[in-house]
Amino acid sequence: MSDSTIPADISPEDLKAYIRRLEDSLVLIRRRLRRYEDEFAISSRELSKKLQSGELNNRSEFAEWVSEHERHQRLAEQIDELKARLPR
Repeated sequence: MSDSTIPADISPEDLKAYIRRLEDSLVLIRRRLRRYEDEFAISSRELSKKLQSGELNNRSEFAEWVSEHERHQRLAEQIDELKARLPR
């Protein structure tokens, strides 16, 4: 769900609950990323850079890993955007 699909009049309590669910998802994604990073002894960010530069062959494990990394980045950005909507 993107930020634009969340009603503008959502209550702060409901928005906080939604953000918590997204943060729970982020934790799960981080765990999966950590397993890849431990297995291949390289950070997700570094892997992405090396694949883009052609330093590494694009194996199926890497495709899944990069997909998870990109999902992590999008979700983290969405959480930040939603938190900015919370009253101060």
